[in-house]
Amino acid sequence: MKIKYKAPLIMFMCTLVMTSVSAYVGYRSNLKLINSGMEMELHTVSTILQNDIQIKASNAAARASLVANFPPVQEALKAHDRDQLIKLVVPAFLIQKEKFGVVDGHFHYPPAVSFLRTFALQKWGDDLSTSRELVLQANKKLTPLQGIEISTTGVSIKGIDIVKDENGPIGSLEVGVGFNSLLQELQDNTGFDSAAFIDENMLTKIATAAPKGDPDRIIGGFRTWATTDWAKIHAVVNPEILNKVTDLTYKIETINGQFVGVVLVPLLDFRGVQIGSIVAVKNFDNYQRQLLGNLLTSIALALLQIIIIVGLNFIIFNVWLVSNDAPVESVPVKKE
Repeated sequence: MKIKYKAPLIMFMCTLVMTSVSAYVGYRSNLKLINSGMEMELHTVSTILQNDIQIKASNAAARASLVANFPPVQEALKAHDRDQLIKLVVPAFLIQKEKFGVVDGHFHYPPAVSFLRTFALQKWGDDLSTSRELVLQANKKLTPLQGIEISTTGVSIKGIDIVKDENGPIGSLEVGVGFNSLLQELQDNTGFDSAAFIDENMLTKIATAAPKGDPDRIIGGFRTWATTDWAKIHAVVNPEILNKVTDLTYKIETINGQFVGVVLVPLLDFRGVQIGSIVAVKNFDNYQRQLLGNLLTSIALALLQIIIIVGLNFIIFNVWLVSNDAPVESVPVKKE
């Protein structure tokens, strides 16, 4: 092969290798940045979710404290006047239920005897001592408490305060906030769909008045208690995942060729006992499109570099070689 053909070919191969390495390095750098962005978003969502649970518990405790310190409520509870107590609190609790996801307002007498359920007026007088540790502890210690607990009607985020007057404690008021409002707010604020999974054995044993769970939504011994989009959650969760949620975890899965961010948050009751978990998911198709766009841009730039460099070198080599291969004209020599 003549040098005028061999040189451009060698240059082409060298250029191809260099631009390919450059494109790969650029792609890996972009992939690292995108992974960092996804992980940061997952970390942010896990923090928001944990904080929101604490905020819901604090808000429930604040509601309980506000009502418990209302003198007419204290007087009605002390007088065992259910009708008066219903007039005082039920209309307000109905508004709280509609606007803020309050699912429970429950007055008790010590140690844990039900007196008034704001959303189940027909049921009262039952002794909850065997099932309601939060109520027992609050009336025993005479102090406000808050946290997650499973009750006869289900599981919610609760706050409880002592109802007392100048003569001392009278009873207690518990306010519960449901998980539906928590998960819906997470979706509205972050775009993540989520579900709360609760231990089925605990629910069966304690939540005797709660509706039975859908068998199709019981996974690995955990019942789906609340969810925003079951189809998205079901595509991610399985028994192995739910049984391994013992600590805050977030990861990126590839499902059906799509990036999916997954956040796993263990649910602990007010005693610190794990009763289930919250799983939050989101399709990271925006990051995937960005990564694909970066890859195509890198390839296009690499091809452009190859064309330009090889083209220039081809021209330079050919011009140089042609000029050097050109025949030299002989100069006649005069004879003397």
